[in-house]
Amino acid sequence: MGGSGEYVFIDESGDPGFPGANPIYILAAAHMSEAVHRDITAHISSFRYFHGVNREFKDWGGLVKSPRTQQWRSLMGYLGACVGNGDVAITATWMNKAKYQANRGPYLQPGQTTLFRHFQIRLLLERHRARRQWGKDLDVVLDRWSMSQSQRVNLENYVKNNWNLQPIGNVTTVDSQYVEMVQVVDLLTRLARRIVEGKADAEEQAFATQVLHIHEIERGLFHQ
Repeated sequence: MGGSGEYVFIDESGDPGFPGANPIYILAAAHMSEAVHRDITAHISSFRYFHGVNREFKDWGGLVKSPRTQQWRSLMGYLGACVGNGDVAITATWMNKAKYQANRGPYLQPGQTTLFRHFQIRLLLERHRARRQWGKDLDVVLDRWSMSQSQRVNLENYVKNNWNLQPIGNVTTVDSQYVEMVQVVDLLTRLARRIVEGKADAEEQAFATQVLHIHEIERGLFHQ
């Protein structure tokens, strides 16, 4: 990978509570160098201009409706090419919360939402790092969701001080409205959900096979 810095962009689909509004919880991470990120950002700028997209991707029907549109194929096809040539690596984890709880997966008790989410981010990063290593200048970038300042600090300390994940340079929480790659990862979590829930058509399945490494989290830390 070119460039001195690296980024891992993370987003979720579903909620971290139990039982929550949806039994399926999904996280996805897209990992790239600083140089690749610049190229992708330029491509997305052109995509927005030529298609007249002036809002978040999740709010633009051409990228979220089914069956898939030519606009979705254009954007995802470019991302797939980046994965195919080794410039981007994408890892997704998912769980059925009832199954996870039955297998004694931790942090699904009342009041443990933050602990649950932070633990799942840790598992996602550990699984991703097993596939692709990173250097000392990594910035983990997450949608800030509804975290308080103390929760953000706790997450940063939890991730940066985890021996299995070192070195991590920064943990940054952002508003997805102004971070394009978090919006792209949101599209990937939506695709992963369709795969997991058995709703994906042949085109979506083929694309997911090309770009997504999907793993089910069935229980706790030592039984993955």
